[in-house]
Amino acid sequence: IQLGVGISIVVSWVMAVKFLALPRHVVLGRVPNSTEFRALVTFPENEVFDGIVCWRFDCPLFFANVQVFKDAVDGVVRKYAPNCFVLDARAIVKIDAAAETALRDVVKSLRAKNVIF
Repeated sequence: IQLGVGISIVVSWVMAVKFLALPRHVVLGRVPNSTEFRALVTFPENEVFDGIVCWRFDCPLFFANVQVFKDAVDGVVRKYAPNCFVLDARAIVKIDAAAETALRDVVKSLRAKNVIF
């Protein structure tokens, strides 16, 4: 039993680290005839708006995942070429100094591409 508890603790720790370091991020679309937005990958019938990308980062933003955040924003902007980028930040409940710097860098990068943030 002790071995099973130990394995459970290790597996839980690995899963938590994976979730925080490699968080899920998705482009959102509006559920038809509503004000709700959901992941396009799950609900491809959702509505999208020309020139506008709504994107959600599903994790607190901190030093271990800021590069994932920056790379993901860059990838979304390259793929969709929006005029306006909307960040759904409801899951970003905490940020540290590295995250603040990364967020400022993303805003500067978007502005340089004439994308409204």
